[in-house]
Amino acid sequence: MILAAAIVLVGKGFLTDASHPKHPGDFQKYEAKLRIELDAEAGIAAIAIETGEGETKDVDRYFVRRGRTFQVDEKGEEIAAKDLGDLSVPAIAAIHPALVDSAVAERRDQVREMPDGTRAFSWNDVLWTLSTADKGKTVVMLRRSRADDLFDVSEQIAYARSPDRVSVRVGDREVAAFSFEALGSIEQVEIPKGDPSRDRGHVIEAREIAFTEIAPHLFSIDLASISSRVFVVELADGLAVLEGAYNARNGDLIARAVKERFGRPVRWHAFSHLHGQYVGSTRSWIAEGATILVPPTTVPLVEKMAPRQMPPKVETVARSRKIEEVFEIHNVPSEHTDEYFVFWFPGPKILLTGDLLFYRPAKPLTGRSKRLCQTVQDLGIAPERLVVTWPLDGFGTKNVVTGEEFKAACAAAP
Repeated sequence: MILAAAIVLVGKGFLTDASHPKHPGDFQKYEAKLRIELDAEAGIAAIAIETGEGETKDVDRYFVRRGRTFQVDEKGEEIAAKDLGDLSVPAIAAIHPALVDSAVAERRDQVREMPDGTRAFSWNDVLWTLSTADKGKTVVMLRRSRADDLFDVSEQIAYARSPDRVSVRVGDREVAAFSFEALGSIEQVEIPKGDPSRDRGHVIEAREIAFTEIAPHLFSIDLASISSRVFVVELADGLAVLEGAYNARNGDLIARAVKERFGRPVRWHAFSHLHGQYVGSTRSWIAEGATILVPPTTVPLVEKMAPRQMPPKVETVARSRKIEEVFEIHNVPSEHTDEYFVFWFPGPKILLTGDLLFYRPAKPLTGRSKRLCQTVQDLGIAPERLVVTWPLDGFGTKNVVTGEEFKAACAAAP
């Protein structure tokens, strides 16, 4: 589940600290207040935990960005997050169910169905076991084994909803409990820049997803943040989605937007070739029930990518395949990967070229781009537009090339 962006949640409760006991089993208990600002679509959250009053008042701030948690020092520089009393950093990152929902949406690729029927989730450098309700839609508990200097114990976070209540237990003791209410929404969640080299890369936001009709019933989603495109094709019986967006996290956002925009099922999904940005969101379309069209060599890869509980529907294209009378898939030599799909739309005479075409005005085509000239000739087609999937920017290239430009560049190629 992906929540509405920029919500504010406040909580009251307590946490404990057993780091300096007077006798075995002794601990201190502190009243605490929480404020959580969460933008689930951007995958970011700011968590403030207030303890004490007056001169003893202290506020510890934690920041979550795309599946990792950090703090900052007095200069605003990122530092490793530290536990707060008996409340561990992984528990702080999961201190409200909305944070867990956001994390699972961000890192669905880190959720695994285990042979015993449980579900494991790798997050913040620890391995949780998820307990769910509503046929897997609602997380009701997280559990993990937790080792410290003295004991090997279990950590458990239990969630009650409507109203939201959270209880954290370590071993047989409750170390924190909070009751929450929604305070409302804000325009934007502000968190420090931190160390971007540690962030998960290739992440889009829902607000980027816009549909541009580049020909009748053919739509382009231009994603500037990852310099790539995804295409949606309207068919007589549903939709086809062509190309991926690096990962299932992005694919889920696109799938949701496609459903809202078109209100029709995605029957087909295909990608030009097996490199990361193209194949990475296949899991999203398997989950949507689409048939995945792939070259013969790529079937095992798709089968490994599929969630354990959802075997994929896969069909192969050895040479060519026509989808209704709308477009054709051609498996072509590329000088890039052993098998490669290009997508030909004979009506508007548009060829989707993946990353085979690097057209630089006034410069000759080389390598895979030069090979594309021969491919177009062998297919016997005359495109009026060639549309690139990647890159949209950089490398001095154009991402939409006219047929005349392409023909001239091919003629000038050495």
